[in-house]
Amino acid sequence: MISHTLRDQLLIDELQLGQSLNQAVHDGRRGDFGLLLSMLSPDVEDQPWVADALPSATEATDWRRRFELPRARPLQADALSAERAVAITASVQHGDLTTARLLDCLEPEPLLRQQYALDPLVWENMSPLIQQKYQLAREGATVARDPLAQLPPAAMLDTISAAVAQPDLVVRYFAAA
Repeated sequence: MISHTLRDQLLIDELQLGQSLNQAVHDGRRGDFGLLLSMLSPDVEDQPWVADALPSATEATDWRRRFELPRARPLQADALSAERAVAITASVQHGDLTTARLLDCLEPEPLLRQQYALDPLVWENMSPLIQQKYQLAREGATVARDPLAQLPPAAMLDTISAAVAQPDLVVRYFAAA
């Protein structure tokens, strides 16, 4: 989940603005309106009304086991993949392609030897929000959405209508003396 300290420092969604965006439109302050919109996060998934799909109540089927498929090929290399690569290379050098194929089927080679690392210039050009998302993705954590996103859309409309409720205006006329 996006940390609250980052949410306190950066403008991520319209709910953090309160009524200032509406007031800028109402007062005709185009510059303030444009500035506030440009400060919002460009990622639509950061908005509180975008929710992750609700998990289904059905049991997940392991299709690999059902159709008796081999293990999936790993995406990244681990500590033992270098030893496996040496064994497969040695069997290919000796002309034993059957053994090389068998070793590859038993312990599949990873698709990538090393994980892609970001260039420091790219990292510096990323916003703090994107940096935090990247760090969470590298750690294998999922980015949890705002708890308000779990509410049904009708609750969001009730919240918005309660926020924009204004008292009735009373017009008084004064007689000339």
